[in-house]
Amino acid sequence: MTFPLAKYDLFFVMSLVGILLGGIPFTTLLTLYMKQKILASTIQYTTSTTVATMLNQTNTTKPIYFCGGISSYTLWQPYDVDVMMMNIDTTNCSFNATPIYFTSMAGLGSHWTLIGYTGISIATNISFTIYASSWANWNSTQMVAIAQTSLWNANWLGFSY
Repeated sequence: MTFPLAKYDLFFVMSLVGILLGGIPFTTLLTLYMKQKILASTIQYTTSTTVATMLNQTNTTKPIYFCGGISSYTLWQPYDVDVMMMNIDTTNCSFNATPIYFTSMAGLGSHWTLIGYTGISIATNISFTIYASSWANWNSTQMVAIAQTSLWNANWLGFSY
């Protein structure tokens, strides 16, 4: 049994095809524009603000410098029964003082089970340490093995004056 095409089926299909084809150049241009803006801002971002205080004194802040990187999954080491650790080297950033560090995790899977890696320890201008455990109740040896197979890289960013 065959059914006749509805009156607007072809129009609907062609409209969707047109939207998809028109969206590709738009998203490509938008992606290139965003990439250019991000690359321009990652060279070095500086800002200087002037703040007037109640005593009519003027304070000028120093330029803000930031640098970041991705530390390899191969750096994870067992630390305690159910904790693994990673020492992150930041010497390539040449921070003049100890910066404020931020971290996130990336990987092929199960990295969302990790907790604690945003707590920065032993921070200096050339390195810092993070510790991670899992609410999946893995021991440190299991976690390090999974980190290797799932490519659990640590993304990090440091801000300094």
